[in-house]
Amino acid sequence: MDIYSWYVLGRIEVGAIVHHVIPIKDDYDRRFDIGNLIYLTYENHTLIHQIYSQSAERKAQMQQELMKLIAHWNDEKSRGFSQG
Repeated sequence: MDIYSWYVLGRIEVGAIVHHVIPIKDDYDRRFDIGNLIYLTYENHTLIHQIYSQSAERKAQMQQELMKLIAHWNDEKSRGFSQG
């Protein structure tokens, strides 16, 4: 499931590609780091790369947002997606 779609767009969508939040070219050692990976639709993957290319500041902001989404997803998953 694309958790960007779920949390940001309010849609349930099947992911199609794994995105490295911190690109391999920026940190090769994180290429297999599960905490650096997010499953996205092709459309969201394209959108995120467009944002990355706008400026270093926008890239850093999006990376921070994606890391928060991953942490939020993992926290909810560990609690069984409960409301409390």
